[in-house]
Amino acid sequence: MMELASLVRDILRQQHVERLAQHREQDHEAEAEWQIARWRHRSGVVIQHRYELELPQQDAASCPECWIEWQVIDSAGLVVQPMRKQFYNLCQQSFWLAMQADGEDES
Repeated sequence: MMELASLVRDILRQQHVERLAQHREQDHEAEAEWQIARWRHRSGVVIQHRYELELPQQDAASCPECWIEWQVIDSAGLVVQPMRKQFYNLCQQSFWLAMQADGEDES
């Protein structure tokens, strides 16, 4: 079984992955930015990353609200858990990744 957190970490570190596509838009009237990217891990698993950020942001000391989604598009015949994960800011995503890394160290 593969952990989604492990795949996400590899994408964020740009290790063992190939970017298949990326699309970015900015709506100045709505003051928002969107990004969608698809990645293929060396295992064959394809992950889609969606990110939405409202502009302008609060001060740099806070963890600005945004919308982040990681979703398995093609599991390449492997069991990936979970298949989808959503976050409402980067701090929440970082905490989840850190907690999952702690779990991997215990196994």
